[in-house]
This record gives sequence, structure tokens and C-alpha cells, in this order.
Amino acid sequence: TAPILAAVGVIGKTAIGFKSFKQNAKQAFTVMLGSAEAAQQHLDRILAFAKTTPFAFPDLVSANRVMVAFGINAEKTFSILDAIGNAVAAMGGGATEIEQMADIFGKIQAYGKVTAQELNRFSAMGINAYAILANQAGISMDQLRERVSKGAIGSEVAISQLVDGIMYGTKGVAGTTVALGGSLAALKKTWSGVMDSLKATWRNTADAIISEQVFEKLIAGARKLIEMLKSVQHAAEAFGKLPVSIQLAAWGLLLFVAAIGPALLSYQRT
Repeated sequence: TAPILAAVGVIGKTAIGFKSFKQNAKQAFTVMLGSAEAAQQHLDRILAFAKTTPFAFPDLVSANRVMVAFGINAEKTFSILDAIGNAVAAMGGGATEIEQMADIFGKIQAYGKVTAQELNRFSAMGINAYAILANQAGISMDQLRERVSKGAIGSEVAISQLVDGIMYGTKGVAGTTVALGGSLAALKKTWSGVMDSLKATWRNTADAIISEQVFEKLIAGARKLIEMLKSVQHAAEAFGKLPVSIQLAAWGLLLFVAAIGPALLSYQRT
């Protein structure tokens, strides 16, 4: 029975943790998208995308939330997330790199233009963003840098061209940049990809075992427990306000009962 109880405990912990994350994510997206229905539909699309990748659903939700918070249209985040996933898969990265790339795209959106700082961040991650934008515009790297320094490349154009360049590659005056589209599919066939998919499958299975109705019952039970503990807290606070002599007498009686209790039980058995 011990292994069974342990397995049940692990399933419960995994399911409750995952459901709690989804609940918090839905609340955040409800605020950003304006309704619970829109938030749920958005999360469902992220989950559908997550199932096609070896990356964890929570990591993709966090990255998407960052982009929406920076002002990227919710619908447009999915093509960006696809590009991020393929780029990170190609570089052998994980949750940290996904979050970093989402932050870069988000800041480009927030600034209203592309900046050298964000392009340098892409370069540090192995994405030749300068060459991608130069090739897309049909200009040299020097001309591209000049346009960037003047703030002449708007965020909408920059994000669209970067996503396209990451996925399909570019050719031009700045040379050739590699197409990274398809890297997710390749990663899923590797050992690390299979292990990540296994973790995701385990989490989704645990989530399915404990229904939403049961989860709501657990939340209601936790609320009742809180109220009970508050009653105990109030009683303890009232006890603490009694005269010290009464408190000492009560503690003395409690200690006396604790001391003679075992002896009385033993006497009754004989």
C-alpha cells in the first residue's frame, strides 16, 4: 500500500500544482485580454501549441504573457512564439532562453522601434538579427545600423521581419542567415526532447485524473480550513489577553492532565 499511497500523493501534488498555475494564468490573461472567455481561449491555443513541442506549457504561457503585457497583439503572439520555440530548439536552450527571447520581442514592441540593444541581445543568443533585417530591407549592415540608430525601423516591421527571418532564413547583401523553422520537430526526436515530452505527458495525465470539479471542492475545503484556523487564532488571542494568573493556572492544569493521563489509562485497562 505504501507505493500506491506515494503514487497517489505525487499525482495529487502534480495535478494541484498544474491546475493552480492554469488558474493564476487565466486570471492574468483575463485582466490583459478583457474577459475570462478570451483568456481561456488564449490558454487553450497555447496548450495546443505546447503539445506540438517538447517545451513545458508553463514556460510557454509565461513567455506569451510577457509579450502580451508589453503590448503585442494576443493573436500575433503565436507566430512569434513559434519562431522563439524553433530558435531556442536550434540553440539547444530551454525555459530561460524562451523567456529571454519573449522579453526581447516584447521590448521592441514597447519601444515602438527596434534598438541596437535588443538586436545585440539577439546576437548574444546566436540569432544574427542585424543580417536578417538588412537582408529583408535589401540594404547593407552599415545602412541597417544607421537606420537603427535613427530609430527608423518601427516595431511592427521589425518583429514581422525577424519572425520571418528566423523561420525561413534570409539571403542578401549581409550574407545568408539559416532557416530555423523545423528545429522543434527535430528536437522532439532527441533524448532531451523525448524526456521533456514525457514530463509534459505525465503532468497532463495527472491534470486529467483530478477533475475541475474536484479541484473546486478542494479549494472550498481549504477555505473552510482557513476559517476554522481563524477561529482558533481568535480564541488564542482572547486567551492571551486574560490575566497572567489565569493563563498560568490553565497551563498548569493542562500539564497536570498530560502527566497523569497515561497513568489513568493504564489503571483503567487493569
